[in-house]
Amino acid sequence: MTEGECLLRWVLIGVFVLCAMLAGCSSGLDVPLGPWALAAQSQHVRYYTLGSPAGRAHTGSAAQRLESLFEEAAPVWGVPDSLRVRYYRFSSPEELSGYTARNVTSVALPASAIIHGTRDVEAHEMGRLLVLSPLYAASGHLDVPSFWVDGVGMYYSWPRIDYADGDPRRVYEARLGADDGRSVNGRAADLLASGALPHIGEVQSSSQAFEALEKPVRRSVAGSFVTYLLGAGTPTPEGVERMKEFLAAVNRAGISAGEANAAFAEAFGRTVPQADEQWRARLALWDESSVL
Repeated sequence: MTEGECLLRWVLIGVFVLCAMLAGCSSGLDVPLGPWALAAQSQHVRYYTLGSPAGRAHTGSAAQRLESLFEEAAPVWGVPDSLRVRYYRFSSPEELSGYTARNVTSVALPASAIIHGTRDVEAHEMGRLLVLSPLYAASGHLDVPSFWVDGVGMYYSWPRIDYADGDPRRVYEARLGADDGRSVNGRAADLLASGALPHIGEVQSSSQAFEALEKPVRRSVAGSFVTYLLGAGTPTPEGVERMKEFLAAVNRAGISAGEANAAFAEAFGRTVPQADEQWRARLALWDESSVL
């Protein structure tokens, strides 16, 4: 093979790989390229790492924590026991972006039952997947406003799932979402006290308005409000059914604020401003030490 033919061969290989990456991102085939190895598995979770599956005890612990969240949350949201979640563990956001062309630190892909993460466990992504996958199965699409996608994820961002025993970041055992060592309610209460807590009506239907907020604010506000609606700890059956009804109603592209507000009132039996006021009243009384 001449030097020119060799160069042409590598160019064609490069084009083929690029096309495969673009096809994967656009068609929902969300298994990332690369030498992935099955490092650990449980009944419902398959845990993959790049390269050789070294450190099986470490990844086994992560897979078991994800499994425990699956076993607790999946029946609540009507997820079939036959679902198998694939977790791909990247070493950094840059590595994740390089393999998937997604500029995120983690992402749940309910249509494929796949999670891409840059930590050993991304509990909030497992939460999103379990809440939203039945919605996708019923409708064939996911167009839920970002506020609610973040909210249901942060509801399940439990430190007891995210971090192993003995990890100092495992700040409490309660089934209450957390972000960087503080509960979603604690951070939202801080925002309320400082006058920086946005009103839910301003952000719940507009993904653009919601995503304009700083990331810690987004996560805390959405997670705390969803926690208020579902019930902290274990979601109430009534809260779950109302949330399912609401998410199904707003799962459409371009939904207006008026339509989203009407769907909320229909599902939850109160208006968005009424729920916002009640939530704020609870936050004003929040004691973060109650979960520590």
